Amino acid sequence: MVFAPLEDHQGLIELVLFPRVWKEGGGWFEVGKTVIAKGRLDRERGEPNVLVEKVTDQIEKVRVTARP
Repeated sequence: MVFAPLEDHQGLIELVLFPRVWKEGGGWFEVGKTVIAKGRLDRERGEPNVLVEKVTDQIEKVRVTARP
């Protein structure tokens, strides 16, 4: 399991990459490189973190949906 800090203009959050995800996408992580990490937010264990399900460097067009 790999823990990686992610910082943007809003603050810092930790990414959690399990072995399968790290094996498939760990090579994308380089200093100064932009990566896209897709996953789900986990708030159950103290500070929130992102449980990463996929890592890539390909930016995809996304569709925003309204929340219920």
